Amino acid sequence: MAIDRANVVDGDGLYLDENVSGRLGDAIRAFGYDVLTTDALGRKGASDVDQLSFAALSRRLLITHDAGHFELLHEAWHRWSRDWGVASEQRHGGILLLPDPGVLAIASAAHAIDELLRAKPALSRRLLVLTRSTVWQELTPQDAQAATRDHRS
Repeated sequence: MAIDRANVVDGDGLYLDENVSGRLGDAIRAFGYDVLTTDALGRKGASDVDQLSFAALSRRLLITHDAGHFELLHEAWHRWSRDWGVASEQRHGGILLLPDPGVLAIASAAHAIDELLRAKPALSRRLLVLTRSTVWQELTPQDAQAATRDHRS
């Protein structure tokens, strides 16, 4: 029987973007987490804006390989919240950026996610990047803005 670890994250579970393998979802589920996938919900093809909005509204941590778009969305979320005075409770549940598919074995990525979530960090409004050496690094909105500029160069 799986241990219910959904409460480890700030919200109600995890949401895998369409570019994340369903096999990774299965591996994370094996640790006892509540995982929804884009494919299972019929959301394949939805824009990244819609994916982040869905994850935020359903209080789920978003997991993706799509660094460029989600770095930009993360930076924009913070900037607009600040500039428009949006209430602090209007937050996304966090974004985990994984290396491109094939860079890490699925088991390694699943273990890194489990270890992160077991540490019970506050993930809301944060963007963390998993390196090839399976170390998590936080990307601040300012870092995301610089990274987005670098992607465009």
